[in-house]
Amino acid sequence: MNDLEFEALIKENLESLEDKELIFLKGHLVIEQLLTELLELSLSQPERLNSIRPMFNKKLEYYLSIDGNSIISEGLESVLKSMNSLRNKLAHSLNHPNFDQLLIEWIERASKQRIENPNDNAAVRRQLISGISYIAAFLSGAVHAKKST
Repeated sequence: MNDLEFEALIKENLESLEDKELIFLKGHLVIEQLLTELLELSLSQPERLNSIRPMFNKKLEYYLSIDGNSIISEGLESVLKSMNSLRNKLAHSLNHPNFDQLLIEWIERASKQRIENPNDNAAVRRQLISGISYIAAFLSGAVHAKKST
């Protein structure tokens, strides 16, 4: 995935959406796609992943077991794991009682910026997309760097 593809993914899949839950779920998919590509570039036989069909957390663990924290810092690892945990809460509970608060906390960690007014849906939405974009840009850069070596 090149930089233009990454930007198109964000623009086409996140920026047109209003619903924060859907933005988060689609953002999770964008991040997982980039993580998959990063993992595949680290494997001598990436096609073997197809028979295993690992989910997000396993892909992250496989990648970290191969490359350690050479690209993904412990801080980013924590943000990625909390993203997946929050996605699982949303996927397994139609109306998770604490989702909004947990989402705000995740957004602040991912974007490294405090949300001044959690009731301002437009601001929360912008910061959510910003946090996902920040992670996706970093992973996209790591993919590009791996492809260049």
